[in-house]
Amino acid sequence: MKNDNYSLTIALLRQRAEELINRDNSLKRPSLADMSSEKLSHELKVYDIELQMQNAELQLAKEVAESTAEKYEQLYQKAYTLSSTGYFTIDSNAKILKINVSGARLLEKEHSIFGYCDLRLFVIPENLAIFNDFLFKIFTTKQKQSCEVRLSIDGIPSSFVYLEGIFSEMESTCDITAIDISNRIATEKQLRYNYTLLRFAGEMARFGGWSRDIVKKKIKWSDEVAAIHEMPAGYSPTYNEEIEFCVPEYRDRMTYLITDCVDFGISFDEEFEILTSKGKRIWVRAIGEAERNENGKIIKMHGAFQNISEYKLVEKKLKETKASLHELIATKDKFFSIIAHDLRSPFVAILGYSEILENQIQENDLHGIEKFSQIIYKSSVIAMDLLSDLMEWSYSQTGKMKFTPEDIDFVDLISGITSQLNYSALQKSITFHTETPNNIIVSADKGMVSSILRNLISNAVKFTKPGGEITISAAQKPSELIVSVTDNGVGIKPEAIKKLFRIDGNYSTKGTENEKGTGLGLILCKNFIEKHGGEIRVESESGKGSKFWFTIPTIMPI
Repeated sequence: MKNDNYSLTIALLRQRAEELINRDNSLKRPSLADMSSEKLSHELKVYDIELQMQNAELQLAKEVAESTAEKYEQLYQKAYTLSSTGYFTIDSNAKILKINVSGARLLEKEHSIFGYCDLRLFVIPENLAIFNDFLFKIFTTKQKQSCEVRLSIDGIPSSFVYLEGIFSEMESTCDITAIDISNRIATEKQLRYNYTLLRFAGEMARFGGWSRDIVKKKIKWSDEVAAIHEMPAGYSPTYNEEIEFCVPEYRDRMTYLITDCVDFGISFDEEFEILTSKGKRIWVRAIGEAERNENGKIIKMHGAFQNISEYKLVEKKLKETKASLHELIATKDKFFSIIAHDLRSPFVAILGYSEILENQIQENDLHGIEKFSQIIYKSSVIAMDLLSDLMEWSYSQTGKMKFTPEDIDFVDLISGITSQLNYSALQKSITFHTETPNNIIVSADKGMVSSILRNLISNAVKFTKPGGEITISAAQKPSELIVSVTDNGVGIKPEAIKKLFRIDGNYSTKGTENEKGTGLGLILCKNFIEKHGGEIRVESESGKGSKFWFTIPTIMPI
């Protein structure tokens, strides 16, 4: 089709040139002797006019391409500048070449004052060795490095930051992301302090004691142990009754420990849960040792008892903090990976091929111009998709995206999304089929649901081979709407399915025609669906296609 358009354009140009020449020739009558030279002159004039008109159209194409590249470069700069994470670009001498607003905010300076300033001036002296080693490894190994340092503002210690740097081959510089971890450091410090106090208290405090007389089959508790079990002072249980206080899942373990101590003299130090007399579930620590008589026979057991519920709460809090930090780092890794690589690549392609396009224009190579214009267009589409996913995900993570449900016609919404994606489907000769009732009204956030459908359907297009089919269905149930997107594409391997909805899974693959993605689309879908109180699932078999379905509760049919 494009070759036909090209031939038609050339024919029209030649026709226009012929008309201009014939108009000039009609003013005079050449002799028969001059016919050959006149014909040659005629052809040269036609060719010259053709070149002039072609050059004018090529210049216009160049200006449009340059305008498009400039537009997407501005979008990239906006995403970089407005990110809530601090970003720096420095050289091997730690000179700041580029910094975003969040980075300047970390350094507590105006963004406009930075210009070849040494980043080391903002690191406390005690951490300079750490920072220098971090910088040295980046430029020598050219591999990703990380460290934690504390900033210094005008000589006064400030925020703690987690730094991660990646070497940039293109400019021989280092791109650094900086995350303020002051709250995490303060929390860890407080947790360590609390743990120290707890350990100190345990060493200094009076533990509840207990004694077990194996010969007389009696057991005694101190008042402290009785209080832990919420029993009156002076209470002593019947023999083996203390085992009954253990929650069921720990009774066998406690019986085993006591038996080993009685039979073999094996000491124990164990943590387990008990149920007090009032039904309260608490964590305790029990220590036990055997006592032998002069003949070496075990006659008694003695030990200590302590309520460690508070310690367990601190331990749980520490684990939750660690998990939260792990997720934060995974989120930051994904964001920085997109900024530094996925988002940068299409802009590099746009700028590079724009330069090539300029050369092709100067050489009047129309075929080359068409080829590189297509590459620039595809790179622009990739950049726009990346930016859309990135901005939506960024808003959802920072809480800037508000959940605002409204009554929407779901059938119309599906129709609108398929219309938007119809061009991409036609490029691969893929057919859309919809299976829905005539009307469905659902209370949902229109922007979020649109993003869900757009991501699922565009993924289906990406991983369906040319000539394939995609089916979008919506089934009305009493309390929910079930929506599915089914394709007969390449499918997903079982080991990859569990990574699809995880930010730390880092799962992203190319489509059937090498289409690229960020890996954020399905994570966004899961996030938005859970905000609606629904769920998302996937059924897939490698080589036989995939089916993604999700639910939205509380639908309201017309």
